[in-house]
Amino acid sequence: MNYKIIKFNPQKSPSDLINAYLEFYREIMIEEYPDEDPKYRVALQKENIYKDHVLFEYTRLLAIDGSKELKVIGEASLEEPTMKHPVFNEQIQALWFWIRVEKEYRRNSIGTNLFRKIIEKVKTDDRVKFLQIASFLESGNHFCEELGGKIALLGALNRLLFKDVNWNLINEWIVSGEEVSKRENVTLLVFEEVPNTIAQEYVNLYTKLMQSVPLGELVETPIETIESRRIREEYFKKSNVRWITFVTKELNGTFSGLTEINYTNKMPFIAEQELTGVLPERRGRGLGKWLKATMLLWIKENLPEVTTFITGNADTNAPMLSINERMGFKKYKEEKCYKFSVQELINRL
Repeated sequence: MNYKIIKFNPQKSPSDLINAYLEFYREIMIEEYPDEDPKYRVALQKENIYKDHVLFEYTRLLAIDGSKELKVIGEASLEEPTMKHPVFNEQIQALWFWIRVEKEYRRNSIGTNLFRKIIEKVKTDDRVKFLQIASFLESGNHFCEELGGKIALLGALNRLLFKDVNWNLINEWIVSGEEVSKRENVTLLVFEEVPNTIAQEYVNLYTKLMQSVPLGELVETPIETIESRRIREEYFKKSNVRWITFVTKELNGTFSGLTEINYTNKMPFIAEQELTGVLPERRGRGLGKWLKATMLLWIKENLPEVTTFITGNADTNAPMLSINERMGFKKYKEEKCYKFSVQELINRL
Protein backbone atom coordinates (compact mmCIF):
# COMPACT_ATOMS: atom_id res chain seq x y z
CA MET A 1 0.00 0.00 0.00
CA ASN A 2 1.01 3.64 -0.39
CA TYR A 3 2.54 4.97 2.82
CA LYS A 4 5.71 6.65 4.04
CA ILE A 5 7.72 6.51 7.25
CA ILE A 6 8.93 9.77 8.76
CA LYS A 7 10.90 10.79 11.83
CA PHE A 8 8.70 12.33 14.50
CA ASN A 9 9.87 15.04 16.87
CA PRO A 10 6.78 16.32 18.73
CA GLN A 11 8.54 19.49 19.87
CA LYS A 12 9.27 20.52 16.28
CA SER A 13 6.21 19.07 14.52
CA PRO A 14 3.34 21.19 13.16
CA SER A 15 0.02 21.06 14.97
CA ASP A 16 -1.73 19.15 12.18
CA LEU A 17 0.77 16.29 12.48
CA ILE A 18 0.40 16.28 16.28
CA ASN A 19 -3.40 16.11 15.92
CA ALA A 20 -3.14 13.28 13.39
CA TYR A 21 -0.87 11.38 15.73
CA LEU A 22 -3.21 11.87 18.70
CA GLU A 23 -6.14 10.62 16.63
CA PHE A 24 -4.10 7.50 15.80
CA TYR A 25 -3.21 7.11 19.49
CA ARG A 26 -6.88 7.41 20.39
CA GLU A 27 -7.78 4.48 18.12
CA ILE A 28 -5.01 2.37 19.65
CA MET A 29 -6.19 3.16 23.19
CA ILE A 30 -9.76 2.14 22.31
CA GLU A 31 -8.39 -1.26 21.32
CA GLU A 32 -6.01 -1.66 24.25
CA TYR A 33 -8.41 -0.33 26.93
CA PRO A 34 -11.92 -0.95 25.56
CA ASP A 35 -13.71 -0.27 28.85
CA GLU A 36 -12.18 3.21 29.32
CA ASP A 37 -12.99 6.58 27.82
CA PRO A 38 -9.88 7.16 25.63
CA LYS A 39 -9.89 10.92 26.20
CA TYR A 40 -7.96 10.54 29.46
CA ARG A 41 -5.03 8.60 28.00
CA VAL A 42 -4.98 10.84 24.92
CA ALA A 43 -4.81 13.97 27.12
CA LEU A 44 -1.97 12.41 29.10
CA GLN A 45 -0.08 11.46 25.94
CA LYS A 46 -0.58 14.93 24.48
CA GLU A 47 1.13 16.39 27.51
CA ASN A 48 3.91 13.80 27.79
CA ILE A 49 5.17 13.72 24.20
CA TYR A 50 6.42 17.31 24.47
CA LYS A 51 8.54 16.64 27.55
CA ASP A 52 12.19 15.65 27.46
CA HIS A 53 13.09 12.83 29.83
CA VAL A 54 16.60 13.49 31.08
CA LEU A 55 17.30 9.79 31.65
CA PHE A 56 16.15 8.58 28.21
CA GLU A 57 16.41 9.61 24.58
CA TYR A 58 13.67 8.49 22.19
CA THR A 59 13.80 7.82 18.48
CA ARG A 60 10.24 8.19 17.18
CA LEU A 61 8.86 7.19 13.78
CA LEU A 62 5.43 7.53 12.20
CA ALA A 63 3.87 5.70 9.25
CA ILE A 64 1.66 8.01 7.18
CA ASP A 65 -1.04 6.81 4.76
CA GLY A 66 -0.11 8.29 1.39
CA SER A 67 -3.62 8.03 -0.02
CA LYS A 68 -5.29 10.17 2.65
CA GLU A 69 -4.74 13.67 3.95
CA LEU A 70 -2.30 13.31 6.84
CA LYS A 71 -3.47 10.10 8.48
CA VAL A 72 -1.08 8.38 10.91
CA ILE A 73 -1.41 4.59 10.67
CA GLY A 74 1.57 3.37 12.67
CA GLU A 75 4.30 4.38 15.09
CA ALA A 76 7.56 3.06 16.47
CA SER A 77 9.89 4.29 19.19
CA LEU A 78 13.23 3.25 20.62
CA GLU A 79 14.30 4.08 24.18
CA GLU A 80 18.00 4.64 24.89
CA PRO A 81 19.58 5.67 28.21
CA THR A 82 21.33 9.05 28.21
CA MET A 83 24.59 9.92 29.91
CA LYS A 84 22.55 10.91 32.98
CA HIS A 85 21.18 7.37 33.37
CA PRO A 86 22.95 5.21 35.98
CA VAL A 87 23.38 2.33 33.50
CA PHE A 88 24.93 4.47 30.75
CA ASN A 89 28.48 3.42 31.62
CA GLU A 90 27.43 -0.19 32.12
CA GLN A 91 27.43 -2.74 29.31
CA ILE A 92 24.12 -1.78 27.70
CA GLN A 93 23.07 -5.08 26.14
CA ALA A 94 19.35 -4.50 25.56
CA LEU A 95 17.03 -1.66 24.58
CA TRP A 96 13.24 -1.40 24.73
CA PHE A 97 11.16 -0.48 21.71
CA TRP A 98 7.46 -0.11 20.85
CA ILE A 99 5.55 -0.60 17.60
CA ARG A 100 1.85 0.03 17.01
CA VAL A 101 -0.17 -0.17 13.79
CA GLU A 102 -3.83 0.79 13.45
CA LYS A 103 -6.00 -2.31 13.24
CA GLU A 104 -7.30 -1.97 9.67
CA TYR A 105 -3.78 -1.38 8.29
CA ARG A 106 -2.13 -4.49 9.74
CA ARG A 107 -0.72 -7.31 7.62
CA ASN A 108 0.70 -4.79 5.14
CA SER A 109 4.34 -4.96 6.34
CA ILE A 110 4.00 -1.56 8.03
CA GLY A 111 5.12 -2.88 11.42
CA THR A 112 7.96 -4.81 9.80
CA ASN A 113 9.24 -1.76 7.93
CA LEU A 114 9.03 0.36 11.08
CA PHE A 115 11.01 -2.38 12.81
CA ARG A 116 13.64 -2.25 10.05
CA LYS A 117 14.19 1.42 10.81
CA ILE A 118 14.69 0.61 14.49
CA ILE A 119 17.19 -2.12 13.63
CA GLU A 120 19.12 0.26 11.35
CA LYS A 121 19.49 2.61 14.29
CA VAL A 122 20.49 -0.11 16.77
CA LYS A 123 23.00 -2.01 14.67
CA THR A 124 25.42 0.93 14.77
CA ASP A 125 25.98 0.28 18.51
CA ASP A 126 28.02 -2.89 19.03
CA ARG A 127 27.06 -3.01 22.71
CA VAL A 128 23.39 -3.67 22.00
CA LYS A 129 22.77 -7.39 21.55
CA PHE A 130 19.01 -7.54 22.19
CA LEU A 131 15.79 -5.62 21.62
CA GLN A 132 12.85 -6.07 24.01
CA ILE A 133 9.14 -5.27 23.73
CA ALA A 134 6.01 -5.81 25.84
CA SER A 135 2.83 -6.97 24.09
CA PHE A 136 -0.76 -6.90 25.38
CA LEU A 137 -2.55 -7.82 22.13
CA GLU A 138 -2.68 -11.07 20.15
CA SER A 139 -1.73 -9.14 17.02
CA GLY A 140 1.45 -8.01 18.79
CA ASN A 141 2.22 -11.55 19.89
CA HIS A 142 1.88 -12.83 16.33
CA PHE A 143 4.08 -10.02 15.02
CA CYS A 144 6.85 -10.80 17.50
CA GLU A 145 6.73 -14.54 16.96
CA GLU A 146 6.74 -14.26 13.17
CA LEU A 147 9.91 -12.17 13.37
CA GLY A 148 11.71 -14.58 15.67
CA GLY A 149 11.03 -13.01 19.06
CA LYS A 150 11.42 -15.30 22.06
CA ILE A 151 9.15 -14.99 25.09
CA ALA A 152 11.39 -13.66 27.88
CA LEU A 153 8.74 -13.06 30.56
CA LEU A 154 5.06 -13.83 31.06
CA GLY A 155 3.01 -11.52 33.21
CA ALA A 156 -0.23 -9.61 33.50
CA LEU A 157 -1.74 -6.25 34.18
CA ASN A 158 -3.86 -6.82 37.28
CA ARG A 159 -6.69 -4.59 38.40
CA LEU A 160 -8.43 -3.99 41.71
CA LEU A 161 -11.78 -2.20 41.76
CA PHE A 162 -12.24 -0.28 45.00
CA LYS A 163 -15.87 -1.35 45.22
CA ASP A 164 -14.65 -4.95 45.55
CA VAL A 165 -12.05 -4.36 48.28
CA ASN A 166 -12.44 -6.51 51.41
CA TRP A 167 -11.75 -3.73 53.90
CA ASN A 168 -12.03 -6.09 56.86
CA LEU A 169 -9.01 -8.01 55.53
CA ILE A 170 -7.12 -4.79 54.78
CA ASN A 171 -7.73 -3.57 58.33
CA GLU A 172 -6.51 -6.93 59.70
CA TRP A 173 -3.23 -6.52 57.81
CA ILE A 174 -2.84 -2.99 59.13
CA VAL A 175 -3.46 -4.12 62.71
CA SER A 176 -0.96 -6.98 62.32
CA GLY A 177 1.60 -4.56 60.90
CA GLU A 178 1.09 -2.15 63.78
CA GLU A 179 1.67 -5.03 66.22
CA VAL A 180 5.01 -5.74 64.51
CA SER A 181 5.74 -2.03 64.68
CA LYS A 182 5.21 -1.95 68.46
CA ARG A 183 6.95 -5.27 69.13
CA GLU A 184 10.02 -4.72 66.95
CA ASN A 185 10.05 -0.93 66.71
CA VAL A 186 9.50 -0.88 62.95
CA THR A 187 8.20 2.46 61.66
CA LEU A 188 6.50 3.57 58.46
CA LEU A 189 7.67 6.62 56.54
CA VAL A 190 5.72 8.24 53.71
CA PHE A 191 7.01 10.83 51.25
CA GLU A 192 6.68 12.16 47.73
CA GLU A 193 10.28 13.40 47.56
CA VAL A 194 12.98 11.42 49.34
CA PRO A 195 14.37 13.50 52.22
CA ASN A 196 18.08 14.27 51.77
CA THR A 197 18.87 12.71 55.14
CA ILE A 198 17.81 9.23 53.97
CA ALA A 199 18.38 9.50 50.22
CA GLN A 200 21.41 7.21 49.95
CA GLU A 201 19.93 4.54 52.21
CA TYR A 202 16.71 4.67 50.23
CA VAL A 203 18.23 4.37 46.74
CA ASN A 204 20.31 1.42 47.99
CA LEU A 205 17.10 -0.29 49.11
CA TYR A 206 15.35 0.57 45.85
CA THR A 207 18.17 -0.88 43.77
CA LYS A 208 18.27 -4.10 45.80
CA LEU A 209 14.52 -4.59 45.50
CA MET A 210 14.48 -3.80 41.77
CA GLN A 211 17.22 -6.34 41.24
CA SER A 212 15.22 -8.96 43.15
CA VAL A 213 12.13 -8.66 40.91
CA PRO A 214 11.70 -11.81 38.74
CA LEU A 215 12.48 -10.77 35.16
CA GLY A 216 12.72 -14.14 33.43
CA GLU A 217 15.03 -13.92 30.40
CA LEU A 218 14.82 -10.13 30.08
CA VAL A 219 18.15 -8.31 30.11
CA GLU A 220 18.00 -5.55 32.73
CA THR A 221 20.45 -3.74 35.00
CA PRO A 222 18.26 -1.89 37.52
CA ILE A 223 20.24 0.82 39.29
CA GLU A 224 18.93 3.82 41.20
CA THR A 225 21.13 6.69 42.39
CA ILE A 226 20.30 9.88 44.23
CA GLU A 227 20.75 11.79 40.97
CA SER A 228 18.44 9.52 38.97
CA ARG A 229 15.84 9.64 41.73
CA ARG A 230 15.90 13.44 41.76
CA ILE A 231 15.63 13.54 37.96
CA ARG A 232 12.59 11.27 38.02
CA GLU A 233 11.00 13.28 40.85
CA GLU A 234 11.45 16.47 38.81
CA TYR A 235 10.06 14.82 35.67
CA PHE A 236 6.96 13.60 37.51
CA LYS A 237 6.48 17.01 39.11
CA LYS A 238 6.56 18.70 35.70
CA SER A 239 4.14 16.07 34.41
CA ASN A 240 1.73 16.70 37.32
CA VAL A 241 2.21 13.13 38.56
CA ARG A 242 2.24 12.40 42.28
CA TRP A 243 4.75 9.72 43.30
CA ILE A 244 3.92 8.48 46.78
CA THR A 245 6.20 6.04 48.61
CA PHE A 246 5.83 4.14 51.88
CA VAL A 247 8.98 2.67 53.50
CA THR A 248 9.52 0.45 56.56
CA LYS A 249 12.40 1.44 58.82
CA GLU A 250 13.91 -1.05 61.27
CA LEU A 251 15.07 -0.46 64.86
CA ASN A 252 18.70 -0.20 63.71
CA GLY A 253 17.80 2.57 61.25
CA THR A 254 17.99 0.52 58.05
CA PHE A 255 15.16 0.30 55.54
CA SER A 256 13.57 -3.07 54.88
CA GLY A 257 10.69 -2.64 52.43
CA LEU A 258 8.72 -0.21 50.30
CA THR A 259 5.65 0.27 48.17
CA GLU A 260 4.89 3.14 45.79
CA ILE A 261 2.18 4.50 43.52
CA ASN A 262 1.85 7.02 40.71
CA TYR A 263 -1.22 9.19 40.35
CA THR A 264 -2.18 12.00 37.98
CA ASN A 265 -5.34 14.04 37.86
CA LYS A 266 -5.23 13.57 34.08
CA MET A 267 -6.58 10.10 34.88
CA PRO A 268 -8.26 10.71 38.24
CA PHE A 269 -9.96 7.32 38.47
CA ILE A 270 -6.73 5.26 38.39
CA ALA A 271 -3.85 4.81 40.83
CA GLU A 272 -0.94 2.78 39.52
CA GLN A 273 1.02 0.49 41.81
CA GLU A 274 4.74 0.45 41.03
CA LEU A 275 7.46 -1.39 42.96
CA THR A 276 6.60 -3.29 46.14
CA GLY A 277 9.15 -5.40 47.94
CA VAL A 278 10.75 -6.47 51.22
CA LEU A 279 14.39 -7.48 51.60
CA PRO A 280 14.75 -11.30 51.85
CA GLU A 281 16.27 -11.17 55.33
CA ARG A 282 13.33 -9.04 56.57
CA ARG A 283 10.48 -11.14 55.20
CA GLY A 284 8.08 -13.40 57.10
CA ARG A 285 6.63 -10.68 59.37
CA GLY A 286 3.83 -9.39 57.16
CA LEU A 287 5.61 -6.18 56.16
CA GLY A 288 4.56 -6.50 52.51
CA LYS A 289 0.90 -6.82 53.50
CA TRP A 290 1.22 -3.93 55.95
CA LEU A 291 2.77 -1.69 53.31
CA LYS A 292 0.19 -2.47 50.63
CA ALA A 293 -2.78 -2.29 53.00
CA THR A 294 -1.63 1.04 54.41
CA MET A 295 -1.13 2.37 50.89
CA LEU A 296 -4.61 1.24 49.86
CA LEU A 297 -6.17 2.95 52.88
CA TRP A 298 -4.16 6.10 52.13
CA ILE A 299 -5.55 6.17 48.58
CA LYS A 300 -9.09 5.75 49.90
CA GLU A 301 -8.66 8.66 52.29
CA ASN A 302 -6.59 11.02 50.12
CA LEU A 303 -7.55 10.27 46.51
CA PRO A 304 -11.34 9.84 46.68
CA GLU A 305 -11.79 9.92 42.88
CA VAL A 306 -9.80 6.72 42.43
CA THR A 307 -12.00 3.76 41.56
CA THR A 308 -9.34 1.45 40.15
CA PHE A 309 -5.92 0.28 41.34
CA ILE A 310 -3.67 -1.33 38.70
CA THR A 311 -0.34 -3.14 38.85
CA GLY A 312 1.82 -5.38 36.70
CA ASN A 313 3.24 -8.68 37.91
CA ALA A 314 5.37 -11.45 36.50
CA ASP A 315 3.69 -14.85 36.58
CA THR A 316 6.69 -16.17 38.53
CA ASN A 317 6.38 -13.64 41.37
CA ALA A 318 4.33 -15.96 43.58
CA PRO A 319 4.62 -14.04 46.90
CA MET A 320 3.36 -10.77 45.40
CA LEU A 321 0.66 -12.51 43.36
CA SER A 322 -0.58 -14.16 46.56
CA ILE A 323 -0.88 -10.82 48.36
CA ASN A 324 -2.55 -9.20 45.36
CA GLU A 325 -5.08 -12.00 44.94
CA ARG A 326 -6.09 -11.75 48.61
CA MET A 327 -6.47 -7.99 48.21
CA GLY A 328 -8.89 -8.62 45.34
CA PHE A 329 -6.73 -7.97 42.28
CA LYS A 330 -7.92 -9.77 39.16
CA LYS A 331 -6.13 -10.32 35.87
CA TYR A 332 -7.11 -7.54 33.46
CA LYS A 333 -4.93 -8.43 30.50
CA GLU A 334 -2.05 -10.75 29.79
CA GLU A 335 1.39 -9.37 29.01
CA LYS A 336 4.12 -11.10 27.04
CA CYS A 337 7.61 -9.64 26.91
CA TYR A 338 9.64 -10.67 23.89
CA LYS A 339 13.40 -10.56 23.36
CA PHE A 340 15.02 -10.35 19.94
CA SER A 341 18.64 -11.03 19.03
CA VAL A 342 19.85 -8.02 17.04
CA GLN A 343 22.14 -10.18 14.91
CA GLU A 344 19.29 -12.57 14.09
CA LEU A 345 17.10 -9.60 13.14
CA ILE A 346 19.81 -8.26 10.82
CA ASN A 347 20.06 -11.66 9.15
CA ARG A 348 16.29 -12.04 8.90
CA LEU A 349 15.29 -8.54 7.83
